[in-house]
Amino acid sequence: MGLLSEAFKKLEKLLKKVWDDQDFKNAMSDFVLAAFRTVVHEMISGEGNSKSESQGGTQNF
Repeated sequence: MGLLSEAFKKLEKLLKKVWDDQDFKNAMSDFVLAAFRTVVHEMISGEGNSKSESQGGTQNF
C-alpha cells in the first residue's frame, strides 16, 4: 500500500506543477471558452441537432 501512496504523492506533485503553469491555464481557458461558444452557437442556430431530435425525439439538457 505504501508504493501506491507514494505514486499518488508523485502524481499530485506533477499535477500541481502542470496546473501552476500559466500556459496550461491559458490553453485550458481558451479551450473551455471555444467549446462553450460552439455549443451556444449550435443551440441558437439550430445546427448540430441529434439524430433522435431530428426524427421527432426529445432531448433533455
